[in-house]
Amino acid sequence: MDAPSRNAVTIPSMFTLVRIRPLDSARRSAVRYVPALLFTRLIGMGRFLIVAKLLGAARQPEFGRYSLWLELINWCVPVLMLGLGDVAERHAADFARHGRLGALIRRHAARLAAMALPAVACIMLASPFVGGALLREPGLSGAAAGGILSLIALNALALVYYQYTATLLRGLRAYTASATMETLASLLLLGFSVAAALAPAGNALWLLAAYAASNLLPAALLSVEIRRFMRLPVTPLAEGAPEPRHPRPSFATFALARLLLTMTFGLLAMWSVKYLSPAAMADRLAGQFTMPYRVGQFLGFAGVTLWSSAYAIAASAWAAGDRNRARGLLLKIGGAGGLALAAAGAMVLVCKPVLLMLLDASYRPAIEAFLSPALGMFILYAMLAWASLMGDLHECSWIGALLWGIAVCTQLAVLLGLHLSQARISPGGASLAASTAGLLLALVAGLAFVPGLLRALRSG
Repeated sequence: MDAPSRNAVTIPSMFTLVRIRPLDSARRSAVRYVPALLFTRLIGMGRFLIVAKLLGAARQPEFGRYSLWLELINWCVPVLMLGLGDVAERHAADFARHGRLGALIRRHAARLAAMALPAVACIMLASPFVGGALLREPGLSGAAAGGILSLIALNALALVYYQYTATLLRGLRAYTASATMETLASLLLLGFSVAAALAPAGNALWLLAAYAASNLLPAALLSVEIRRFMRLPVTPLAEGAPEPRHPRPSFATFALARLLLTMTFGLLAMWSVKYLSPAAMADRLAGQFTMPYRVGQFLGFAGVTLWSSAYAIAASAWAAGDRNRARGLLLKIGGAGGLALAAAGAMVLVCKPVLLMLLDASYRPAIEAFLSPALGMFILYAMLAWASLMGDLHECSWIGALLWGIAVCTQLAVLLGLHLSQARISPGGASLAASTAGLLLALVAGLAFVPGLLRALRSG
């Protein structure tokens, strides 16, 4: 049921679809949020197919650079966000219920500005000196490498703004508004990316500019709605009702560590292909590997979407003292979601001939070799993300950090082992083998040790 305290007052909003209307039903949140988010993931998958087709074989290295640079942007975001997105998603509803949402947002905005802006400035200043070595672009001047890294840093700043807004909306259980923002961002990115790919001089830099614009515009629109929501009157709580609990500093610290490790996992999966490939072919091979990797990633992100549709409601129930309901909700969505992901992966394999017909022939070897393992790897990725959320629900964000730390350390160890042993395996095959091994070991560790740790914490 919609929360009456903030929706009973009739104050005009800009658009019905962006109005913040908190939901307390897991079924209603899933109905509002999951289909829209799956639609945006399909748009994203379609965007990669269209851009790859428009760039063609001649500009395939540009497609590879764009995909690699996106992973760098994704890695920078948790560094700049300091784990505050997880704090907002976990505690925003509780602060809003007490009329303290504005204070929470202002405190987070001050911290983000104090850390993110100087960090981006430092990246831009240092980029001419370290950009060439980091990007591994033969013949690239320091100034050109600096310009690329500066654009990557600015994109990361735009994505921080977008992701914090999205996590805040989910934390408020405003799933319709959140889905609207993400749908709008996906449509804008599709349009801007097609325009960039169609331009005669269109390259990876143009595609990065399209990415920044598609993040900034929807976030700015929803920020106006959040300000309107904060001005609505709040129904007084019963006398003696507890004040909202400020999250422990360790929660944000471990959330930051987990996000860094998650992004490092993706960074290693993509950039290892470039670093294990001959320099002259690195970007082209990375571009070919990108296609099956992104198709599999669609499946992983679909799983994360399912978990997100229930997490804020479970967190709200936990804060209200109904912990059995909170745990049961996440357990049910995890079991059902895992089966759904397996079925979706099978459907993607059935549709593989259609995918091959849509793409340039140069992508065929990579899709034939890597699509199936990429799908399996990202199903494991989604399940590890679910295990991390279960830890967050128990306010034990260290669990997610521990599990992703195991995954990344194993992934890196396998990559180094394959490289040093000069194993006869393709760069894409090495990436997927190392990534799958890391996820499997982390999930086994989670199944073996985490339930016992949580029982000990509950009994304590």
